[in-house]
Amino acid sequence: MDDYHIAIVDGTGAWDDADYAAAMKHSFCSQVRDQVGGSGDYQRGPSDDGYRMLERGHRAADFLAMRGGRNLMLAGYSRGGSAVILAAEALTRRNIRVAAMFLFDPVARHMSKGGEIIPANVERVWIARRRLDRDLVEKYDHTIGPLKLIAHNPMRVFFGTTGDRYLGSGPLVVESFRGSHGAVGGVGWTHVTEDAACQTAVATFMTNAFASVRLPVALQAYPPSSMP
Repeated sequence: MDDYHIAIVDGTGAWDDADYAAAMKHSFCSQVRDQVGGSGDYQRGPSDDGYRMLERGHRAADFLAMRGGRNLMLAGYSRGGSAVILAAEALTRRNIRVAAMFLFDPVARHMSKGGEIIPANVERVWIARRRLDRDLVEKYDHTIGPLKLIAHNPMRVFFGTTGDRYLGSGPLVVESFRGSHGAVGGVGWTHVTEDAACQTAVATFMTNAFASVRLPVALQAYPPSSMP
């Protein structure tokens, strides 16, 4: 398949671009970027404040609109998932269809309007979400960050979710996985014992999704590397 184009927005990370690249080098979005080459446009995710999400969405939309063709796709992780929903909304206003959208635990933690409902111009959607089982949440509560006593949890319970509504009529495939928010994006935590298996399961799920639309990407589950 050589007539596809995909815009990718990764998840939240460090302010410094070099630090971000090092931390996210094995993220699932980074792997998509590396495997699609010039057929893709990759944007790093925002820093902690979620700044400039709408701009990221519009850049993703512009990239696809300028390429044209039938097989236009979007992929995003965490806040980047919301950014590519914003991109799909922008493409709706241009009467441009999106062949497929791939979301890794999308959340909408930003000040921009929109980015929550997947519009009808998206033909097929696959979403991988973290599963917030009570025992898992309690097991890891207060375990990360410098302020561990203030409910810092790798499950990112307070992040909520987005993309819970889809206005289209095409296939919508949603799976939940037992692991941290980072693991669903391919960058799990070393102290979360469930994360290695979670990353493997998400990699398989999304690789199968890519194959179903003939996108030549096979994700790999690298060992979790983030430290609490």
